[in-house]
Amino acid sequence: MASGTEDRRDLVLLGGSAGAIEVLRPILSGLPGDLPAAVLVVVHTSALDPSGLVSVLSRSGPLPVSAAENETPLQPGHVYVAVPGRHLLVRDGMMLVSAARQQNQARPSIDALFRSAARWRGPRVVAVQLSGSLDDGAVGLAAVSSAGGACIVQDPGDALLTSMPKAALAVVPNAAVLPGRDIADCIVSLLSERIDPVRFQPDPALIMESDMAEKYAEGITDRRPGRPAALSCPDCTGGMNVVETAGGCPYGFCQAARASFSAGLCW
Repeated sequence: MASGTEDRRDLVLLGGSAGAIEVLRPILSGLPGDLPAAVLVVVHTSALDPSGLVSVLSRSGPLPVSAAENETPLQPGHVYVAVPGRHLLVRDGMMLVSAARQQNQARPSIDALFRSAARWRGPRVVAVQLSGSLDDGAVGLAAVSSAGGACIVQDPGDALLTSMPKAALAVVPNAAVLPGRDIADCIVSLLSERIDPVRFQPDPALIMESDMAEKYAEGITDRRPGRPAALSCPDCTGGMNVVETAGGCPYGFCQAARASFSAGLCW
């Protein structure tokens, strides 16, 4: 079911790039071992390093950490790390590992994770955007916000690289802005709050976007979102469309079924 009816948040998303590992460690060390939520982590890492991040984060706190596995149920009190070279997605109560094309020139992509979680878990999500360059995660964070989820952005003044936090705040200005040392406490507080047990209905664009991240080459040619743009895809040089998110933030969609998303158009 693509809606959240429970009255508690139960899914935490952590996304970042360069400089994110340095802040992920204190965040995980500050989360209790009985955390009532699953934690999904996407960091832009080399596709040649399948286990390094899991090893580092396993030594960072009381929660067990493992690499994400396709079609595996999400368990509270557990940290799942995106496999390098694969998107980490959410579908209802399980995680998916996808080999779909890059989004924002990244795989795993923070946008892909945030959007899929917004679709399937709605207001039950806590999404955190950390240090990094460019703007992967910004439109995904806007989707989480539109779905009623809670949004946290690392204070740009506290981040090693400020581009990702600034891009996120440009489209979700009401997100909580915190230094890394305070993010864990904020997550715990948000998970303890009761939320309105309303049924969240994702809009058709969000459904299409998350479907494309799961099965990229199927059914796209007849459902191209947005309007044509005078830009070409950096992966395949195909034409691109500009798509407006619910928050008013545009991003690019390559018209070629074999090509990638390319954002970075928020500016």
